[in-house]
Amino acid sequence: MTPAIILPPVLFGNIFWYSHLLRGAEVWVNEPYRKQTLRNRIEICGPQGRLPITFPVNCRGQEYPPQDQIPVVFEPKMRIRHVRTLRTSYGSAPFYIHYIDALEDFIMTRTDNLLELNLKSHDTMRWALPELPALCLTHLMPGLDTKDITGCFKTSKKEFITLPYAQVFEHKFGYLANLSIIDALMHLGPQTTDYLKNTPLSSLSDQQIQTET
Repeated sequence: MTPAIILPPVLFGNIFWYSHLLRGAEVWVNEPYRKQTLRNRIEICGPQGRLPITFPVNCRGQEYPPQDQIPVVFEPKMRIRHVRTLRTSYGSAPFYIHYIDALEDFIMTRTDNLLELNLKSHDTMRWALPELPALCLTHLMPGLDTKDITGCFKTSKKEFITLPYAQVFEHKFGYLANLSIIDALMHLGPQTTDYLKNTPLSSLSDQQIQTET
């Protein structure tokens, strides 16, 4: 029997995250928050290369609670800068005009906690890509019968292999792998779901998973 794959709730997950979701992975909503990860950051490609967009949270201490207990800092000026960053990064992308309004609405909407923010980001993607499944949520801690890859979503520069597609700044930086689903959406539009289905899950080996975790 194939073990269930457990994902963390993340903000507009990367290609690796969404490729696993399409294969039936579950999302562990009680997972303790981890700093310097995609739980509250989006990685895109801008005019200067790989670029993180961070949604600040109020979280202090050595041990972190689940995401639904972590307040999200809402600073309108910072959110407006995030919108401008998306405009600068993807204004010339093929499907920019189709999705930018929905993304701006998401960015400028206040949420109470990090889990709500991340679940709403997936709702936005399901509006853009109706073939995407609803999240299969679990409150159970990963066990021996599961494959826990919640440790694989750090904002490190290590890139996992994903299928290349044309990107706006490819002439400057080459193809940048495993960016946020937003990057694929802006370049591939409705074909993003098929792209995710064709992305091999072997892009991250078991040995790398253990190293990242």
